[in-house]
Amino acid sequence: MSIRVPLLSNVVLMLVIFSFSSNTFSQVPQLWGMTRGGGAYNGGTIFKVNGDGSGLQIIYSFDSLTGAWPTGNMVFQDGKLYGVTTGGGMWNRGGLFSFDPANLHYSALYDFDLNSGYQNLGSLCAASNNVIYGMNSFGGIDLKGTVFRYDINNSYFSLVHEFISSDGYWVTDNLLEASNHFLYGLTAFGGNFGVGVLFSIDISNNNLVNHYNFEQSTGADPQGDLIQASNGKLYGMACAGGLKNYGVIYCYDPSLNHYQKVHDFDSIDGRLPVGGLLEADNGILYGLAYHGGTNDKGTLFSFDPVNGSFNKLIDFYDFIGRFPLWNLIQASDRKLYGITIQGGSFRNGTIFSYDINTGVYVKVIDQANFGGAIGKLVEIDSTLFTKTTSVDLKTYFSISPNPTGSTFLIQVNGEIENAELDIFTIHGKQVYSSSLRSKREIIHSELTAGIYFVRVSNGMKNLSRKLIIENK
Repeated sequence: MSIRVPLLSNVVLMLVIFSFSSNTFSQVPQLWGMTRGGGAYNGGTIFKVNGDGSGLQIIYSFDSLTGAWPTGNMVFQDGKLYGVTTGGGMWNRGGLFSFDPANLHYSALYDFDLNSGYQNLGSLCAASNNVIYGMNSFGGIDLKGTVFRYDINNSYFSLVHEFISSDGYWVTDNLLEASNHFLYGLTAFGGNFGVGVLFSIDISNNNLVNHYNFEQSTGADPQGDLIQASNGKLYGMACAGGLKNYGVIYCYDPSLNHYQKVHDFDSIDGRLPVGGLLEADNGILYGLAYHGGTNDKGTLFSFDPVNGSFNKLIDFYDFIGRFPLWNLIQASDRKLYGITIQGGSFRNGTIFSYDINTGVYVKVIDQANFGGAIGKLVEIDSTLFTKTTSVDLKTYFSISPNPTGSTFLIQVNGEIENAELDIFTIHGKQVYSSSLRSKREIIHSELTAGIYFVRVSNGMKNLSRKLIIENK
């Protein structure tokens, strides 16, 4: 059983929390995304909308000359958004682009071809070495797809790996950089049993290692992306296989090289979970199933990695939206946001929110004829991107190790003059503040176990990254 998610979609949306304002979160998040179609040239758009459904605005229209029909998630790196298109460009195979939200400037960076690979069905990964990684599903030496890298410091594109049959093939989503700084990814086909592989790439030498061959009984055809939960394990979903062939939730422990099926989907829970999971600030994993539930229109569910309990939270139906796709995100208001590709008042899908505290589902907006949104959203603080010609701090830094106990290294790429380091709880309370004196500083904290956000700022620009403190 297999479903090719990007071929069903007209849009792609994404969510990354970029910054905090002072010591609190914004009340109404500003969400940015991409549409697969629509716009001035019918090649897709970049748009923004507020979390309450107001302020819908088209920001950029893709065209066939510089890249059209975007897919996956844009990622934020060094002050710009980066993404991929599946069509247009020099060879009409799509390419890599950047978008500067400060001046609304779009740049085509690289045109995909048969050798570099094409038909990118997933997203990019911004790694801690200031390099962007991605995967193409076709092309390369054996036409089984490629892994590529783009160094934003010198604008250099190169291949990391060309898949062959023994590797597995048909990569459908994005790579994940785990706390050990290895990249982990999935193929939907290939491997010992023909139904997919979980692999890693060492970014120091580009070596690829297959860690697990999926099989029908424990999960087959993994198409969503992986996440690393606060317990250090990787979690994902396979859209087929398992007890009833409706898919599974699984976890993989990279320290032990151990794979475990932790939940079997059925027609009531949901089926065909084609996206990934989200770990919310309460430590619970949330996800979406494309089909199944009471109305067979999909479900929203939670999974507790501590005790293994699964709870169906929402049955989708026509009015509120049907067939939810891709990943949920948690915005600064602590609500989850997601997308359905059909249903709603105009039958073109909906953007919705779900309050994890109250259990209240809200249809934020009915999608009309502006392209039709699916995927993940991006939250951007509207005060973050102010036009200025003087920036002392580049908006990039890394934290390692992460997760950590109490001691960790902050490394800033760029100037650090007048830079401040602040740490906030997930609720926006400031718990640590200091001035950065060098590009590499070891921080000794007394923080209790939990999820935090670390902000580096110089008064004009700032960037926040998630920090996970484990039990000491």
